[in-house]
Amino acid sequence: MGRLKLVYVCECCDSVVHSLEVEALSPGEMQSALTGTESQNIISMSGSGDQVILTTLCEECLEDMYGGPDSAYFSGPVLN
Repeated sequence: MGRLKLVYVCECCDSVVHSLEVEALSPGEMQSALTGTESQNIISMSGSGDQVILTTLCEECLEDMYGGPDSAYFSGPVLN
């Protein structure tokens, strides 16, 4: 089989976060290898078949949503 391009796109701002090329597998093997049984929620198989779109969050949107390093969400363990 040929090469397959994986493109990670931010689901908030639609920017391309990362892309890479891997050896292509059959469609069933590829989806389960990437995400297990829930692949239909994050993988778009549309297009020419040589590119797969995966959704993620970029660093900027992640920080906007959950706060920066000083936010309680990202802080280490604390005592009650």
